[in-house]
Amino acid sequence: MLVAYSAGEVKQAFIEPVAVGAALPDMPLFFQPSRYVPVPLEATYADAFCAVPKRWREEIEPVRAK
Repeated sequence: MLVAYSAGEVKQAFIEPVAVGAALPDMPLFFQPSRYVPVPLEATYADAFCAVPKRWREEIEPVRAK
């Protein structure tokens, strides 16, 4: 489950359920109670994972059935 919070006078939580193995949705990052930017979580994690050395990617990636 992913949650983003807006901490204005009225507190709000934006909740996104996520299944294991599902793509991550974009989530808001609040700068002010009514101002935010969407954060592309799936693309960000994918780009970061590409920078992990191959040896460690192989340790982290799930074993795929043949």
